[in-house]
Amino acid sequence: TTMSLNLHREHDMRSICSTLAILLALAGTGLLSAEVRTWTLADSGKTLQAEYVDTDEDSVILLIKGKEKHIKLSKLSEEDRDFIRELAEGSQNQVNKNFTGKWPGSTVMEDKLRARMVSENEDTGEFIYEPTHFRFVSPAQLSLQTVSEMGRVFEGTYTACRAIPLNFPCRRFNANKEVDEGETGESAEKQEKMVARLFLTRADYEKEVGPNHAGSAGVFMGTDILVPFESLGIVKKGRTYSRATGRKLDTDTLIHELTHQQSLLGIGYPMPIWFAEGMAEYVRLATYKNGRFNFKGIKKNISPYLIGGPGTTGRQLGRVIDAPRLEELMNMSVREFQSATGDDIQFNYGFSTLMAYYFIHLDGKGDAARLKRWMRDLQESRPAASQLSATVPADASPAEIAAVKERLNRQAAQVKEEYHYDKLLDGRSWEELEKEFARKVKKDLGITVNFGADSFTKD
Repeated sequence: TTMSLNLHREHDMRSICSTLAILLALAGTGLLSAEVRTWTLADSGKTLQAEYVDTDEDSVILLIKGKEKHIKLSKLSEEDRDFIRELAEGSQNQVNKNFTGKWPGSTVMEDKLRARMVSENEDTGEFIYEPTHFRFVSPAQLSLQTVSEMGRVFEGTYTACRAIPLNFPCRRFNANKEVDEGETGESAEKQEKMVARLFLTRADYEKEVGPNHAGSAGVFMGTDILVPFESLGIVKKGRTYSRATGRKLDTDTLIHELTHQQSLLGIGYPMPIWFAEGMAEYVRLATYKNGRFNFKGIKKNISPYLIGGPGTTGRQLGRVIDAPRLEELMNMSVREFQSATGDDIQFNYGFSTLMAYYFIHLDGKGDAARLKRWMRDLQESRPAASQLSATVPADASPAEIAAVKERLNRQAAQVKEEYHYDKLLDGRSWEELEKEFARKVKKDLGITVNFGADSFTKD
């Protein structure tokens, strides 16, 4: 989870980025127009029937025959642009279309998987390949078959996260941004890509990610996915690197980190760590195969993941879980969560996943209605840490600037964020929510949860 801080020079403003920094505010207007209307392309006069979904920077997102399409605002007629402007001015409180959707039962990649080589430079040791929505930056030449195999996991996770009705940032990712290129003056499409940086050796990877992630199989850091070849099952075959025969991708790690990228990239609102990690684990626990995710059967995967036992690789929380108070858990800071070790870090990840599962499938009518209302409200807020700023002289040295950044980061780590939980509580006290949580988890999963000394009553 990250925040943005501001560093001011005299006559100069700079933006600070750290492992606790989120840099961009939401671009979408979050409006809804449920009607299908006729849209007109200004240059050709061609018309199309489509439903308005959202606005993304300088593009409009339209639903055409069940698929979303990004169209530059400049390509639309003046009447269409006026329609969008009126929505922005007069319908600010309407709900984003994604929030009205049902929780996905299963998902399949939205687009045909396209894998291509962009550039291969042996002198610089940089080899760039692209599936549909991602850019792989590799230190060695890869076979296109390997790019496709990896791309299927990336693209499948992208589609799954877009289908989750919580308006994640990947829904506003502009995959068809047009630019003018070449001497002909003709317009050419150029796709924005989410980046995955690959590393030839674990030593190279660990040097980049630092000691806190030294034993990891991959990590979402800043804006990119970082992953070593060994986690991808890639070995050298002749002049190129390819998947080793019989070696499987570490899909669990990839899907977890990709979910972080899809749900956290560029957000400008405070995201609690339990939800960020709980959702990443939730998505990776869905049954995955060849770009398809099945969320319908996630219940059968949740129980062994939480309970564990001899010979298993779950979080080993057992069938009886003694937990801190729910309010304390849901207000845990990033530092508290990530500094835990041993059984405590297993608990943090496992119970965060249980909380995500509860609010998605068990709370209220089991339709995630409260979760959607909470996320919509949260997305309209700003993190308290983003208000932090400092001023340094225009001639400040790099060391002086670094010292101010470090001080701001320490201050940011102490800020208590407001997560607007009134939408999740929905009139309930924390104690009442604890009792509902424990009762429904017991009934659905057969797991007993004890919140504090006397907050849980066994049926």
